[in-house]
Amino acid sequence: MISVDAGKTLTIAGRIIGPPRQYFTGAGSVVVLPGRNEFVLPEWWGAIPDDSTDCYAAIAKAIAALPTGGGTYGGIVHFLKGIYRSSDKILQPNGVELRGISCNTSCIKATNTFNKTALIANSAQDGTQEFARITDLMLDGNKAAGAVCSVAVVDWVSLFVNSYIRDCLIQNGSNDNLHIGANNGGGPVLVDNTWLLSPNGHNILIDEAVANTNAVAGIGLRNCTVEHQAAGKCGIRIKGYGRIFGVNITDLHVEQANSGAGTYGIQIDGAGDVKMDGIQLQSSSTSSGGIRIENNVLNTRYSAKNVTNINTINPCIDDQLEGVQFTGVHVPWYCSSDFGVFKQKQQTLTYGASVATNLTLGNYCILVITNGTAFTIANPTNAQVGQRLTYEIVNSSGGAHGTISWGANFAYRDASFGAIANGKRRTIMFEYRGSNVWAQIGAATGDM
Repeated sequence: MISVDAGKTLTIAGRIIGPPRQYFTGAGSVVVLPGRNEFVLPEWWGAIPDDSTDCYAAIAKAIAALPTGGGTYGGIVHFLKGIYRSSDKILQPNGVELRGISCNTSCIKATNTFNKTALIANSAQDGTQEFARITDLMLDGNKAAGAVCSVAVVDWVSLFVNSYIRDCLIQNGSNDNLHIGANNGGGPVLVDNTWLLSPNGHNILIDEAVANTNAVAGIGLRNCTVEHQAAGKCGIRIKGYGRIFGVNITDLHVEQANSGAGTYGIQIDGAGDVKMDGIQLQSSSTSSGGIRIENNVLNTRYSAKNVTNINTINPCIDDQLEGVQFTGVHVPWYCSSDFGVFKQKQQTLTYGASVATNLTLGNYCILVITNGTAFTIANPTNAQVGQRLTYEIVNSSGGAHGTISWGANFAYRDASFGAIANGKRRTIMFEYRGSNVWAQIGAATGDM
């Protein structure tokens, strides 16, 4: 029952609610002023958050009461304490924020018979929508009771202009929990201080349609927890076809309870400029993977810093593109060879009369001499200023090796480098100073 007393206090199902006075005219009367509302409650249209009443129609009417045009538009639909059941997909138009009291106080939950693509979705997924926001809410896909969110609990596609999800709990999706997609570009979008838990798919899927032609940039995941995705799925999966650039993941906790092929904390498959910093990996299964970079040439300029491997997930980082793998260890810093700040990554050079060094394949280079013929180490290619290059040269010729010559771009003081005894090895290090100059650093080692 909804009533308003002479003092203009609104009472709904015995609960006193005191919204702005201008919405009320007298006892038993509620006036919604067209085009002026910036803050509404579903209760004004009869919502009862008792975990049984279907509140969808009231929520939709509350959203429809917010301004939709002019220089200012949208507003806040405020959810009070309780569980608001919804039998249909809730659509967010431009500028609409769904806001609760806190994620353990206010909940929107799919009804048991719910069968839609998503519990919440932005209304225009064609690249024309901006300013969607969700804050301080629990969003429950209710998979255990049979509810179906065939795409995700929250399905945000081609959203622009600083849309965000903050301080939320998203859980129990029959497929993914959160889908950030692109049919016609997207971003910036921020997911902040949010916990995603127990889907039947991925916790977060960031992807684009094959036909997407506009950039997807500025996707930020900050101080989030992704926990207990399904077997064969990911805490975070990033799948692109050439337009996803700029995904920043910071201060992320990944907890995995399931295992099997394809089960990863983070998977990157066709995206540029993915930066990860402060990643905490935890798994109760030894067969779960940590960070996986697929063998996809669209994966460029990626990096992972401060990766903490709590219970030694193996592999911690598995870079299929560049053939690098870190097993059950903590990783302070790892990046792709095109990033611009370089790690020591090993490659084995091909021995011959002229030895080529391609820096995209690694900057710790092992060269095995197999005969006594003189040879030249040619000028390296694909270098970046500040990059360091180490040669480890091994004499396996069975005797004295041929004279070693260096390309014109090497500036060194160990001019002859000296003969390496059969069965021994020696190292020498250079740094690229730009202008085609590789300067020797320190002295070459003796035979080892």
